Amino acid sequence: MKAAGAPRALASKGGAARSAPVPTREGQGPAKVWQMPSVQDIAFTESPLSVQVTLDHGDEDYVGEADALQYAFPESVWSRQGKPQKVCLGPYAKPEDWDRFRPVCPAILRATEQVLQSFDHKVEVTFGDVLDYAPGHLLGWHQDNMDLKRHVFTVVLTLVSCGEGRTEWRRIAPDGRELLEVVSSTRPGNGSLAIHGLCCNNALAHRAFWDEGRRIAVVLFCRSAELEAALQEEGTQSRLSMRHWWTKAKEAQAEAKAYEAPEAILPTIDWSTRQLVPFLRTFVPLPSVDHPAAQAWRQARTGAQGPF
Repeated sequence: MKAAGAPRALASKGGAARSAPVPTREGQGPAKVWQMPSVQDIAFTESPLSVQVTLDHGDEDYVGEADALQYAFPESVWSRQGKPQKVCLGPYAKPEDWDRFRPVCPAILRATEQVLQSFDHKVEVTFGDVLDYAPGHLLGWHQDNMDLKRHVFTVVLTLVSCGEGRTEWRRIAPDGRELLEVVSSTRPGNGSLAIHGLCCNNALAHRAFWDEGRRIAVVLFCRSAELEAALQEEGTQSRLSMRHWWTKAKEAQAEAKAYEAPEAILPTIDWSTRQLVPFLRTFVPLPSVDHPAAQAWRQARTGAQGPF
């Protein structure tokens, strides 16, 4: 039984339209359809696939919505020191599944749905996240937890890319006992779309880090009946080897090196909420509570006015 398909070279796909646009949601108008890799390419290519797309909005819109999303849904935010802030969107099989987020981040969801509609086969999201990278944030070397029934490929769409950071891929030894050379190191830009399937996940580990500025990306853990069938036909199975080359101690060591918390002597002032928040924003990337999307959400829910 095969563990992976035949090796294929690092691939890059263009962003040209494949067919006539289709509507995303009633009343939203047509969405662009981007050219995506085929089922065979996603399933069996042993390197990440790259697609460059043209986004409908600029950095300011996506940053504002990402801030408002964290503010409006604190129960969906996952924060860990040294790692990007994560807002968990949950599974997606139809537009209604993410409707509760739509009033706060319509541009982010529109771009995400354009990606999903651009595939020439039905794609469902097992789980979706919005990741917000700040200086010093690192996701260390890892494999995605893929299996044939739940998660057969991953899509990462970069919406905002300011400053410096990298996404890197490193070969896994044939016996799965160690990591070998780095085979790819790139800076994801705005509209950069990275796709990797099960065979790539078997062959390569990856990591992402940001040194300065900010990066906002949507990560989609996806399943597809067509991909599952193609993999099963070839007898391909998920081969997770992280237990041999990843430990908590190694990750902690990498985080300690990558993450440097700012040092400051707090001045003696009256720390009312209106004073504390702007001060903390000089050290920690906090959500923008003044963003119109955040205010609209609060007013709809509570009728509250103003930033606090």
